[in-house]
Amino acid sequence: MKNLKTLVAHPLFRIFQNPIFLFVMWMCITLVCCIFKLAQGRYNNFLIFRQSYWDALAQISLYLENLNAYLYGISFTVLIAPFAVLPIPLGMILWCLANTAFLYYAIRKLEPETWKFTLIIWVSANDLYEAMVYQQYNVGIAAMIILAFVCIEKKKDFWAALFIVVGTMTKIYGILGLAFILFSKRKLHLLWGILFWSIVFFCLPMIYTSPEYVLSQYRDWLEVLIYKNNLNTFCYYTNISLLGMVRKISQVTTYSDLWLIIPGILLFIAPYFRINQYESKSFRLLYLSSVLLFMILFSTGTEGCGYISAMVAVGIWFVNTPTRKKTPVLNITLLIFCIVLTSLSASGIFPKYVRVNYVSPYALKALPCVFIWLKIVWEQLTQNFVTALPASLTETGKRSRIDIVLPCYNPYEGWEQQLIEKHKELEAMLDGYDIRFIVVNDGSKRGFTEEAVLRLTNNLPSTIIVDNKTNQGKGAAVRDGIAYSDSELALYTDYDFPYKIESVCQVIKYLEAGYDVVVANRNHTYYSQLSTRRKLASHASRFLNFMLLGLTHTDTQGGLKGFNRKGKAFLASTRIKQFLFDTEFIYKASLDDTTFIKEVPVDLRSEVMLPDMKKGVFVNELKNLLMICWKG
Repeated sequence: MKNLKTLVAHPLFRIFQNPIFLFVMWMCITLVCCIFKLAQGRYNNFLIFRQSYWDALAQISLYLENLNAYLYGISFTVLIAPFAVLPIPLGMILWCLANTAFLYYAIRKLEPETWKFTLIIWVSANDLYEAMVYQQYNVGIAAMIILAFVCIEKKKDFWAALFIVVGTMTKIYGILGLAFILFSKRKLHLLWGILFWSIVFFCLPMIYTSPEYVLSQYRDWLEVLIYKNNLNTFCYYTNISLLGMVRKISQVTTYSDLWLIIPGILLFIAPYFRINQYESKSFRLLYLSSVLLFMILFSTGTEGCGYISAMVAVGIWFVNTPTRKKTPVLNITLLIFCIVLTSLSASGIFPKYVRVNYVSPYALKALPCVFIWLKIVWEQLTQNFVTALPASLTETGKRSRIDIVLPCYNPYEGWEQQLIEKHKELEAMLDGYDIRFIVVNDGSKRGFTEEAVLRLTNNLPSTIIVDNKTNQGKGAAVRDGIAYSDSELALYTDYDFPYKIESVCQVIKYLEAGYDVVVANRNHTYYSQLSTRRKLASHASRFLNFMLLGLTHTDTQGGLKGFNRKGKAFLASTRIKQFLFDTEFIYKASLDDTTFIKEVPVDLRSEVMLPDMKKGVFVNELKNLLMICWKG
């Protein structure tokens, strides 16, 4: 792999990896195809696409006359309309150029390094030619799936929904864009976007047709898809997929494709359970590759000219695989095998005898993609993608002051003496650190007396007291305390130090290692002391943190968190005043891909008693959770 990168970096090859050159090359490939097909007078696919718009205007069935050819939803007529109203040659050329530019733009938005982008473009160039010979819309579908991924990566989920909906309502395959939903940190935006754009694109054709006509065409579309699926089984030109390869090699008609599809789905979803790998963009990019390959390998409608999606996927896998140094020979072998058998097998340079007698009859074009897809799944299930580590603090940073913010509300008698003892324990275990407490009174009605405060400050003169006369909530109290902190490292916990001092020291240890935010992960010692209601609420909170916020660090309510100056800025930007400020803090930190977050198992002190929560608190915090989902 290193030699390959060195080769493409050579001055002689720089022109071939210039983005402008690559764009022009792709557009020229498309233009040559269009001119060639116009000269032949053979551009039937575009004529079918174009006619669908005029049939819709006349409210003629889109499917009765084109039962075997037109397999798109009525919303497709919205996309083809600008090209259908032009003269046929011009419309066909612009349609193909638009699809090509769209896919190029989508790949570019993945923001790969130059050599990676170059490889993806060149690997898929021949299949772009094959797709444009037949004016394929699969090029646009691949672009929509990639852009759905890109928008979710950039936290623009509303626009990701647009590409998912358009892809689904025009050629069903776009629904695979939902495969990235678990990576979304703004799922409410995504779901709202799906609802909004579905209504928009469902109603758009009604502008030039009628509601009754649109409803009837969706019903007909479903029937045609089922009918066509049955016809594809042994078709020479379709079902060039894993399903078709097995079917055509075995020549068995009696089994159901579900015997392959269900295991395929199980393999596809298995990596989702490796939640700790979600932080890695390479892991997520391999899911993009897996989606594009799955679309090709598990569809009976796959045609040879539709493999542009598969070759883009292969390119994305090859430049992002975590096994680049572990299995370089295997990776390059698979890539070459795929280029030769999948990409070039339909071209004139491939032996005609092999193509006619073996590759086409048995759908062997799919074979290299099957191997690569299986390797992608294997890599997702076994490899560690999260390899980046933060830079540890300097020795000066490790031996500076640490501020500990302690929100306090109606403390029990003797709380100040316990803080004095905990301070001694911390100094003994953290030799060389200056430990400073920042105690925030959150409008206590009892316990927070002048005598107790005086006793505390006499024993610990560096202690800062923030005395708020009104109760605002734990989140507001912690933010008030943080405003007084000027140390490199800080943390907050409850004033009674519910976790063992060893756990607090572990948090500091990982802050020293350079992590921006360190989160307490509560173990069985904590949950064993909870009431059933609070235990269920805690597990429900973790589930919702993952499902709604896309958090991989789901235990946000541990009440012990450490952070450096970068993490402190995220905490200071929170707005929730009550308990769920913890979740808002971790969510804001997780939105920044450059932030290092670490979970640390913590142990609850045996003598700590955890009170139950009032029902009203749960309702209020659920509202706060939805606010985080929507506003971020």
